[in-house]
Amino acid sequence: MKDIVNISVDRLWPHPKNPRKEPGDLTELAESIRKNGIMQNLTVVPLELVNPEAAIKLKGKNYTVLIGHRRLEAA
Repeated sequence: MKDIVNISVDRLWPHPKNPRKEPGDLTELAESIRKNGIMQNLTVVPLELVNPEAAIKLKGKNYTVLIGHRRLEAA
């Protein structure tokens, strides 16, 4: 198993095939994150695995969110 790594949110991109197009009301989730922090990690993969063209344009280490889209939006 790999180590957990902290990644700046400006390096995280939504998965283009995420079935949830709208995150819905994030008020309660955002308040919980403010109070307690993010209690469950996000799962990401390198952006070039999902969108090679975007990875080339953005340069640097960028990632696609696989699990945790709503947590990212609320944060």
